[in-house]
Amino acid sequence: MRPYPGRVRLYDENTKLELQIAGYQWLTQETEDQPADAASWDSNWLVVEGSVRASDGTRWSFQDPSLTTWEVVRLSDWLQQIAEVATTATAPVEEASAPESPDVDEHVPKWLTFTEPNLSFAVGKQSESQVELLIGLSHEAAVPPFDPLSPKRSQLAIVTSKHQIQDAAVALRDQLSTYPVR
Repeated sequence: MRPYPGRVRLYDENTKLELQIAGYQWLTQETEDQPADAASWDSNWLVVEGSVRASDGTRWSFQDPSLTTWEVVRLSDWLQQIAEVATTATAPVEEASAPESPDVDEHVPKWLTFTEPNLSFAVGKQSESQVELLIGLSHEAAVPPFDPLSPKRSQLAIVTSKHQIQDAAVALRDQLSTYPVR
C-alpha cells in the first residue's frame, strides 16, 4: 500500500477532473450526545477536494464534504464496471438528479448520483477502447462563484480510455484505505 494514495485523474486533451479525499468531515465518530451507532452517518462524511479544467479553459477547484465512505465505494465499483462493461446512456445533468430518472441499467447505473448533489457521473458514448464520461458538478463543486440561493451546474465530458477509468477506480479504493468506513 502506498503511504499517500493517488488522486483520481480523469482527463482528455481539453478537459480534466482530479479528485482526492481530504479527510473526514468530523474528526471523531462518537460524542457524549451521540453514541457511535447513531453517529455513524455523520462520522462517514468525507471532504472531497477537486481540481477542474473545463474544455473552454476555465479552471477552478473545490473542497466540500460531498461523499460518504459508502458512496466512494459505490463510485469506485461503478467506475470498475464502466471499465469492464459496454453500456451507452445519455441524459443532461438536470435529469441525473431527478427522482424519476432510472438509477440502474442492467449492468451499470446510467447516472450515478449521491446524497449531496455536488457530483454525478454518467456514461456517454463508448467504443471498444474509449468511454465518454459525463460529470455533473453542482453547488460547491460548480464553477465559482457559489451562490446558495441560485446554485449552478457545470458539466464536463471527458473522452478517456477504459484503462484510465480502471486507474480511477483503484485510486478511490486506495484512498478509502486511509479513510475507511467507520
